[in-house]
Amino acid sequence: YDGALAHAHGRNGDRARAEQIVRAWDDRAKTRYVSPSLPMLLHLGLGENDQALDWLEKCHEEQDWICWGLRVCPMFDPLRPEPRFQALLKKVFPE
Repeated sequence: YDGALAHAHGRNGDRARAEQIVRAWDDRAKTRYVSPSLPMLLHLGLGENDQALDWLEKCHEEQDWICWGLRVCPMFDPLRPEPRFQALLKKVFPE
């Protein structure tokens, strides 16, 4: 739920609280796996589409679960017009 929480704080313009969650992820990543979906959700919430797409491509590389929602999840609506997002959709869901 950390990713959703960071996304929500970002959407509400509370960058400081969102970044506080990221610092906790950084600490956690020293001892265990942290999904690339977490920073992707943060950047998406902050409206930083390029960074969100960088992390979303990493999600695809790692076969992260979040890629299954690319077609239908409204959270990804801000990214839909982006050519990189469209290319990623074709990789995840080949015709």
